[in-house]
Amino acid sequence: MGHRWGSRRSIALVSIILSVGASGVFAETYELPPTFDAARILPANLVKGPYHHLAAKVRNDGTMNHYTVESKFGRVTADSTAELRIRIDEMRALAAMQKVDTTEQLARQAKQGGKDALQGAKGLVTNPVGTLKGAFTGLGKVAERAGDALMGDPPSDAEDSRFENAIGFSSTKRAYAAEFRVDPYSTNPLLQKRLEEIAWWGYSGKLAASAVSAAIPGGVGAFVSASKTSNWLEGIPVQTPPSDLRKANRQKLLELGVSADATDLFLGNTVYSPVQQTKLVAALARMDGTADRGHFVKFAVLARSAQVAFFRARQAEMYANFHAKQGRIERFVPVGTNAAARLANGAILFCFPTDYLVWTDANAALASALDRHIASLSDIRGKEVQLAGGVSPRAREALQALGWKVSDGQEALAD
Repeated sequence: MGHRWGSRRSIALVSIILSVGASGVFAETYELPPTFDAARILPANLVKGPYHHLAAKVRNDGTMNHYTVESKFGRVTADSTAELRIRIDEMRALAAMQKVDTTEQLARQAKQGGKDALQGAKGLVTNPVGTLKGAFTGLGKVAERAGDALMGDPPSDAEDSRFENAIGFSSTKRAYAAEFRVDPYSTNPLLQKRLEEIAWWGYSGKLAASAVSAAIPGGVGAFVSASKTSNWLEGIPVQTPPSDLRKANRQKLLELGVSADATDLFLGNTVYSPVQQTKLVAALARMDGTADRGHFVKFAVLARSAQVAFFRARQAEMYANFHAKQGRIERFVPVGTNAAARLANGAILFCFPTDYLVWTDANAALASALDRHIASLSDIRGKEVQLAGGVSPRAREALQALGWKVSDGQEALAD
């Protein structure tokens, strides 16, 4: 239920403590995280497709499922069902990328264009200041972006090097990512390797991404459009420079009433990729009339890994979708270092995009801590938790004993 939910620590011992309930003294047992059969918990198209299949066993860490994805391109992991859906779409994109041949015509274009690119690269090595100065002449926007990289919000850990950005390669890579409908900041090493290969090839030959994809029989759409399993990139202009996305996100956050300090801290947290930041900000912006959205931003600042950043972006989307479909969120309130939604009816709501929640000692301790913080708030008229995935009978029973209304299987709210 907090950022510790993204950790992978295992439970080595089943603990038993004594607790006093309404009916007297009883022994409370904690659960060990389960291992699932992939075919029993997932739709068939996620278990196996034309370009992938899953390892049979799925490990749960108490909140999230961890998958191993096998393909002819190699093996990758996915640390949640949401990430699994993205990985499967990336496998389809990889299949399309494999169709990018060094055909005779494209090879000739790349060879000719590569001469100029090689000369430019040599200039950067031998006279970088002069080369860049000449490149920026008359290109105010390029110079502005170079200044952003030095003086503005720091680039995220997922972005290319400043050298790649300065010579224009990063722009080419983003264009190719948009053409193949993938996230240029994806943590999938197989995708990154192939995307960079194609982008360098296209950059050297000055080949537009559309020209390359046009050489694929049936086009990119034949591989990735009709059978997408994730809407992660919906509405995100991945070809936009990261510095421009950060500027737009800053403006939106300030317009939402988020303090300049909290905005600076959030945009300065480099574990968030530009896409993750933009998804989170867009979700908050959808919550018309919700006060104190800055409390969620301050909570999001605490993310310390790309996995938690992904979790927070999806969590913001769950709140936004709840606000749009189920009930108005009046405001966000701080609950310890966490943040919760206060509904118009006075209830407190937590949304968690978890896969399967079990009653481990860590989850029990965190639930108890959050419950104590909520007890200190004034005029609370109910407590509710929405879970994207499932919940064990024991976890449901324990949460209900603490007075929580538990709604699981809310996957649509996490999309």
